Amino acid sequence: MNNLKKIQACLFVVICCWACSSNTVKQDNNDPDAKLHTVTVLPDNDTPLDSVVKKIEYVKLKPTGNMLIGDISKIIVTDNHIIIVDTRQSQAVFVFDRQGNSLAVISRLGRGPEEYIGLTDAAVTPNQKEIVVLDNGRSQILYYDLSGKFIKKQTIPLTANRIEFIDNETMLFTTYGISNNPDIPAIMCLHYVDTDMNVVKSAFPTQQYPKLGHVESPTMKKNGDRLYASPIYSDTIYRITSDGMTPYYWIDMSQVNGITNRDFSPDMTPEQYNQILQSGAFFNGSYAESDNFGLFRALYPKRGKLVMYSKTQDKSYNLDADRLSTMFHLFLLNLNDIYTYKDQFVVAVDAFQFMNKLPNEREIKLYEEIQQGLTVDDNPVLLFYTLKDPE
Repeated sequence: MNNLKKIQACLFVVICCWACSSNTVKQDNNDPDAKLHTVTVLPDNDTPLDSVVKKIEYVKLKPTGNMLIGDISKIIVTDNHIIIVDTRQSQAVFVFDRQGNSLAVISRLGRGPEEYIGLTDAAVTPNQKEIVVLDNGRSQILYYDLSGKFIKKQTIPLTANRIEFIDNETMLFTTYGISNNPDIPAIMCLHYVDTDMNVVKSAFPTQQYPKLGHVESPTMKKNGDRLYASPIYSDTIYRITSDGMTPYYWIDMSQVNGITNRDFSPDMTPEQYNQILQSGAFFNGSYAESDNFGLFRALYPKRGKLVMYSKTQDKSYNLDADRLSTMFHLFLLNLNDIYTYKDQFVVAVDAFQFMNKLPNEREIKLYEEIQQGLTVDDNPVLLFYTLKDPE
């Protein structure tokens, strides 16, 4: 499918899926940021991963008292702070300065007026001064300042699993398409909500597969003021703004027999599902985007394909990760655990992974710097990667 046809197809899908007014989808051909960027997945991985890493920096996260970081579910980096969200183990939000010094821990499990019964997700307000905790057990969001002081809470009109801010007036929530509110379409799982907790727009049909026993929810990624969302198994990532959404990345898998959500039937059996997944490459929403580059993973029978897209060159590089000269580059392979800040990709690495000696490590100086004074019980180390176009 050529690019023009692909743009038309994307717009048709968006218009059909969007439960709102006709001006929701915006395309401005004079705006370079509105361009549809094509990420091409090729059969061969022809660019060494080693060749696209320009620089690696690190921040050691200092002790946080009796509350240790257990399992990181989100990293938010701002100009002045690093915020770690742990929804699975500690059920807490950790606030650090940019040098890794602990400033506050928000740990408010309970049923009191300033507490949450479950930490589902967290986000930072656009002014970067407040942290908003999503508690889907009570269908509420709670506001805390960066010192951990409670500010206020609001009841939200849906049961959500993710939250992000689009701007000062609008939040974006994802759900599993389950709604007890007659004013919210249960067939949709991406919702714009204003500060008065009104749902003003909804999109993305619910992806329910009863015979598989699971329901999918869209992915959301944010870097600065850029917010993206994508349905699972789609080949398109949408840029989200207060005006609506625009197809921003198209994952072109035509050369690797690509499959998309159009190939998945709601009533398919586990056998049909596995057969589809073994027939070609598919994109499951695993990506990360910095100011200059995007990293995308297309899953392929027996292995995955990691693709880097250069915004400045408008070019895709299929990365070869089979022959790495340093262990540091291994951490770039799991895109679900990669976050971004401006032009950097951010990865958290458990302290114990730096305990062994690696005499053949190419980045031995960096490795020894990180290892200095580190113990197996310390909080994770954050690695900041700056990428480049290969020479």
